[in-house]
Amino acid sequence: MIKWINLIRWPNLIIIAITQVAIFYKYFKPLALIPSNEILQKNINIVLLISCTILVAISGYVINDLFDQSNDRINKKKSKQIIGKTISQEDAIFFYLFVVILGNILAIYLTIQFNLFYSYIIYPISIFIFWYYSYQIKCLPLIGNILVSAFIGGVILLLPYSFHDSLLLLKEQDFANYKLIMSDLIAMSIFAFLINLFREIIKDIEDIKGDQACICKSTAVYFGIQKTWIIAQLVLLGLFLFSLFFMFYILEQSLDGTFIIMVMTPILILVYLTLIKKETHITQISLISKFYMIIGLLYFLLQ
Repeated sequence: MIKWINLIRWPNLIIIAITQVAIFYKYFKPLALIPSNEILQKNINIVLLISCTILVAISGYVINDLFDQSNDRINKKKSKQIIGKTISQEDAIFFYLFVVILGNILAIYLTIQFNLFYSYIIYPISIFIFWYYSYQIKCLPLIGNILVSAFIGGVILLLPYSFHDSLLLLKEQDFANYKLIMSDLIAMSIFAFLINLFREIIKDIEDIKGDQACICKSTAVYFGIQKTWIIAQLVLLGLFLFSLFFMFYILEQSLDGTFIIMVMTPILILVYLTLIKKETHITQISLISKFYMIIGLLYFLLQ
């Protein structure tokens, strides 16, 4: 059981689930009084929507590991390699197909419940993109990093998309509240995209030996380690500037202690570690950036 839990990257799945649940209860549960929101307010449908998102993520992790076995044998310690060691390739493929089929069933059900029939196409497109990413795109410099990060940002925007009818009504009835909700969610999505893009680039530096051996032109292989560090720093700079823009122009607030501690300080720590550029710090940087995404999203949700 433990090997399967490790295969699906359970900490990442928990982050996805908690983020979507928190967004629902902060922004969309209060819209229950709007008549067109009646179906979406059923807890079972919200649970299934989040479950479908998680199944897409699981399929992405599994198919990526299936294509990445040679790379993992070089980059990962033997104790951390899963497919081909603790789980056979055949079992992993069967599990992948099971997840995809189950997610497809949920997607069909949800499109009927939400009355968004044309939106069903999102599910097969997502599955195909993750398959194609694992098969080829991940070895294209920056493009693979951007694609994965876009999915993370899209997780946040999935709920407002599902609630678009209610949001349109809210826009007509209370434009100020509508603007506040959309500004917060778009800002959260951009934040999640940027910090995950930074982390993906750092992971490319960490995995450069395996990528080189497998002739995979990842960002680090294509640009070289030094230039890749610079790219990562530029992403951090973009995140820093965006955070200030959100504080001063979206929230229209001045700097406060919470913002400095939860948003600014982690960025400065990451900048410092990237300037040192020590190979021993790469794993620490990746871990800190993941915690920073959690803390940053928490800050947005507490506003």
